[in-house]
Amino acid sequence: MKKVLFAMASVAMMVSMMGCEPREKGPSQQEILTNIMGTWKLSAKDGKVCPTDEKFVITYNNDGTRLSSASMYFSTIDKYVWSVKQLGYYFVSDNELVEYNKQNSVHFAVNRINGQEMVLTENKAIMDGKEYLLNEKQSYSRCQSVTDYSAAIIGIWKGV
Repeated sequence: MKKVLFAMASVAMMVSMMGCEPREKGPSQQEILTNIMGTWKLSAKDGKVCPTDEKFVITYNNDGTRLSSASMYFSTIDKYVWSVKQLGYYFVSDNELVEYNKQNSVHFAVNRINGQEMVLTENKAIMDGKEYLLNEKQSYSRCQSVTDYSAAIIGIWKGV
């Protein structure tokens, strides 16, 4: 009887494992941590190049902080608004990148990262304590920005 129960349990386990999809393995946690430091700009969303007025720049620091700047469209005023150097945090677990602040977090699978390009898939978001699993996962490509133009643009500019 014990052999029959063991055989049935073994078959049930094999059948349940066959239904699981293998997880795509991206870069290792160490590979991500080695390559993520620095400033990145959004270059494409779902394979489409981002228009100039929809930009996002993020800087990852060694201490787990991040600074993000973005142009965001507000339909109520029909304008893009630039938010500058918003403080947030991040951590890496396995091949997942989690970006968060006090109330919200976004969880990304890191598909690829090197010193020049990072490709992410957004898996879920937690907003005000409520979790949102994303059925239509968005893909983001970011490229490393090595040139700092901030010193060249600070000052008084006159329109002509």
